[in-house]
Amino acid sequence: MAQLIRRLSSKFIRKRHLPDVVERFVEDDFGVTSAYRHGYPNQPSCFAFDPVSRLLAIGTKDGFITLYGRPGVEQRFAHEQQVAVTQIIFLPASKQLITVCGSISTVFLWNLVDETGHVFPFLLKSCKIPCHAGKEKICFGHLPTHSDWIYLGTTFGNIYTVNVKTCKSSNYIIYWSNAAKPLNSKKSSHNENSTSHPGEVVGIVEPPAEPSRLLIAYSKGLMIIWNLNKKETEKIFQSKTGIKSVYWHTEAKEMTKRFIVSHI
Repeated sequence: MAQLIRRLSSKFIRKRHLPDVVERFVEDDFGVTSAYRHGYPNQPSCFAFDPVSRLLAIGTKDGFITLYGRPGVEQRFAHEQQVAVTQIIFLPASKQLITVCGSISTVFLWNLVDETGHVFPFLLKSCKIPCHAGKEKICFGHLPTHSDWIYLGTTFGNIYTVNVKTCKSSNYIIYWSNAAKPLNSKKSSHNENSTSHPGEVVGIVEPPAEPSRLLIAYSKGLMIIWNLNKKETEKIFQSKTGIKSVYWHTEAKEMTKRFIVSHI
């Protein structure tokens, strides 16, 4: 009986073959977009907080910046190039911020609020630092209190200045060779290497109540007090180990004990 059923099935039921499907889609027919974002930004590279506006800004390695404010306030914007954001600096009482992209040696000035008063960041100006293209990169920035000039330290040890209002660079440059000249002159008198490089800039801080001076720290252990008016080094501090960062201790009374250094 089973054999009879199989014979009848093979005789009266024909096998159906599905036609071959030809795919006609190309790469341009598809697109990937971000429909929803939640949580901490991916690949963060720096952050800054403004205590006045109570805004937190987080920069990423691919050029994005996310602003966080009160509950419900969150804005995300980006640079044209996908480059890492090295540093973010809020401008006091101006509802603006500066972003530093060290790999392209460029400073960007952003406005955070639109004409209606809502948080809507947009780019105002940008300034490219006149340093050695492709070799010298910005690694540290500092905006002194009550100043319109931001000081930008580089991997070569030089410091450039940019006006935060006009976003234009100045001819005032602190070259590492001039900053370390007293130390190199001392080494030369002892028949040592008189051209030793101090390393990249890792810290720039102004002493309290002394706006005409800067404390500058270099990665290989050199720290100097630079006089902005006289354009010369006033004091030198040499650490036996490398330096990662430097901060000013406002409660100390003596000049040599006013700053705190963190080592590698």
